[in-house]
Amino acid sequence: MSDRNEALAEIHENSWLMETAKDKDISLEAMKGYRLIPRVAIVQAMSKEELKAIGNEGCVINTGNKSVIAGPGVEFKVVPLFFHINWLRLPDLKDLQGSISETKDPNDIIAIKARKKETRIEVYPNNPANKYIYCENFNFICMIYGDHAFAGSMICIPFNRGEHYTGIMWSNKIMTRFIPGMPGQVAKSFSQVYTLRTTNHKNKVGQAWKGFEFVDALPMFIRQEEYEAFKAAHLSIVDAYSASSLGTNYDTQEDVIPPADASERDM
Repeated sequence: MSDRNEALAEIHENSWLMETAKDKDISLEAMKGYRLIPRVAIVQAMSKEELKAIGNEGCVINTGNKSVIAGPGVEFKVVPLFFHINWLRLPDLKDLQGSISETKDPNDIIAIKARKKETRIEVYPNNPANKYIYCENFNFICMIYGDHAFAGSMICIPFNRGEHYTGIMWSNKIMTRFIPGMPGQVAKSFSQVYTLRTTNHKNKVGQAWKGFEFVDALPMFIRQEEYEAFKAAHLSIVDAYSASSLGTNYDTQEDVIPPADASERDM
């Protein structure tokens, strides 16, 4: 039996747990202050060997449990539960000991440098051969949806640098998906379903990388009976973010960040 079939069989075997969801539960209360949503990475040609060992170029990887969410160009569905912006300082790829610094404070020096094109690249004080990169980062906290082995798992899909424009496109799609029969009334983000897959992107100077594209596919919305569950998932993330206890694993740079700024991307 394949890993996928085994996972689906386990879901069916444990379907009785759905009936327990309505029971009052305080067993998770102390854990709610420590929400770490695993980040998604796309395997790139320049990715480190550790990431390539998990999947081929173009694979979508859950960097938390090191699993393959989707193969190159393979579609998968997600429901966007929550969106937030942070700002990153990325170490030089040659700096093997470097780590990513991040802030959610728009007044932090990292955010200030990321917003100005002339300060987005900074030479290391002790090594002029290396450069820091500052960038704005869009984070879409999503739940994998539909007939997928990891359906129900939360992931963070980040968009920065060359992929920043893709994040802008997605946010605009979300803000213009109206409730059927109600023109102008935007549906809750956590009621919307999106189909993604990896594809080839490039910038004006010929640099190429793998990024996401959106596929027009059904369903476009969750089912009515799923609404309360997705609403609860959304509110749990809102609470964690409001309490400053929502995190994402940005402490390492095991995948290659897409090159160039969005303004330099070949649209």
